[in-house]
Amino acid sequence: MLETLVIVKALGGKPQKRIFLSVEDRQALVADPALLEEILLGIHKPIEVPSENVFHYDEPIFETLCQEWHAAKQTNETHWKRLAPLEFLSDPAE
Repeated sequence: MLETLVIVKALGGKPQKRIFLSVEDRQALVADPALLEEILLGIHKPIEVPSENVFHYDEPIFETLCQEWHAAKQTNETHWKRLAPLEFLSDPAE
């Protein structure tokens, strides 16, 4: 399986590092990297998020967003706009 790291903009703007699994009906299926093996074994399930909240992973921007979140429980929209939205042209498992 091809593992594509992404940044998900969760509730309230909280940044989350996730693995993109697939997309269906504008909903991206993502998984916590720490739970990937358990998801593959059926112990846990991935979550669906709106595809517009999924971005290409960029470590420096992710770290900045995490610092903002930890300091004030909010993030600066300007930093989110610097991230490239993930394009959903094909399933990453193909």
